[in-house]
Amino acid sequence: KKGVIPLLNYHWRRLKHSASILQISLPFNEKNLEEMILHLIACHNLQETVAGARLTITTGLSDRGILSTDTVKPNFIIFVFEPIS
Repeated sequence: KKGVIPLLNYHWRRLKHSASILQISLPFNEKNLEEMILHLIACHNLQETVAGARLTITTGLSDRGILSTDTVKPNFIIFVFEPIS
């Protein structure tokens, strides 16, 4: 269905669960994520196709190590693309 991200709530719950295990504070909520993805789809004229999206999130810039401090702001990037058929 046009303008709908399939299974967004499922993917959101997976992301929240994984982020909490890794102690990453998500810098957006589910609605913000949906808005950002739909905006990127529109910017790249992918509204009339089945598009894919990939989100990468990190703990942010900090000293070397696995766990970051509480003052670090997470970084994220979202890619949208038309899958190769």
